[in-house]
Amino acid sequence: MLRSEEHLSDKEYPLVLDGPFSKLDPDQRQNVVDMIPQFAPQVILFSKDDLHKIVNQDNIGRVWTIVSNEEKNIAHIEEGYLWK
Repeated sequence: MLRSEEHLSDKEYPLVLDGPFSKLDPDQRQNVVDMIPQFAPQVILFSKDDLHKIVNQDNIGRVWTIVSNEEKNIAHIEEGYLWK
């Protein structure tokens, strides 16, 4: 779509994905993870899944984790892998 608009086609945009792996089996998930870097110079990925073992570490710039309290009504952000 962006490539069809002349005034937008020469610009680069990040790809933002929210929960793209929730319904995929492990093989499909790995295929998607391997393909994502081809679509944009920057990818912002929101996932509740622990992906650090399947994403190539060379493709990761920074990681943040949203940490909620037990009631899930207060959250804060911490840098790094905080999956438990």
